[in-house]
Amino acid sequence: MIKQICLLPHGDEVLKPDDLDVKEIRKIMIECGNRHHGETLIVVSPHTIRVPDHISLLYAERICKNSKCYNTDRSLADELYNASKSYKLPVIKVNYGTDSGELSSLPLDWGSEIPLSFFLKADKVLIIGPGREVKRPELFKFGSLIGKLKNEFSIIISADQAHTHSYNGPYGFSFFAKMYDKIVKKLVEENDLKNLMYLDKEIIERAKPDSFWQLLILAGIISVVNAKPEKVAYTIKNYYSMLAASYSYS
Repeated sequence: MIKQICLLPHGDEVLKPDDLDVKEIRKIMIECGNRHHGETLIVVSPHTIRVPDHISLLYAERICKNSKCYNTDRSLADELYNASKSYKLPVIKVNYGTDSGELSSLPLDWGSEIPLSFFLKADKVLIIGPGREVKRPELFKFGSLIGKLKNEFSIIISADQAHTHSYNGPYGFSFFAKMYDKIVKKLVEENDLKNLMYLDKEIIERAKPDSFWQLLILAGIISVVNAKPEKVAYTIKNYYSMLAASYSYS
């Protein structure tokens, strides 16, 4: 049972209260964090462990960076894994070290760490990493299974948008960056993310987002829960863009 859904970026700039370019995005992130009451947080991140052709569920007991650790909700992971396998989806559990105990630990990626920093009551998490080779219908179906989970949780879809907005950026410039962002922003606002299923592959390759795969999972979630975007904010920061959205239930 989903308590709240938040689509949040993970650029370092959102951690800077004085950066006016991200003011509206920070507002959404702070509000999402304030509405969290300690339930498990599912985080779908593009920067955690990615296994080609698979969707990874981080199954180590602890997910850590430096001295900060979160506990994995293994019962929720098992429920999602079993549901996925019943539909023959390419979902795997990923662990390291020991099967359980203190040495069962995996690193916390920045795609999870930055949005989680706004959720001060966060303790239990389930970090998910979709491989970019996973077929679009499979990502959508996986999202629909998240939407049907019975345990109580909230969800963070961690995503930055196009990364080719500047000639000076590490990925160069492409006119497709603006096109991709315009499409995504429109589909988020109109609550019609399912139409990303048909987006031309060249647009994605040229715009170089790290959002497309997570957004298809979000589309699947929305297809089975009565959620719609409540607040949306967007900005371009240097060479890449960020979009945040909080969802309400009617």
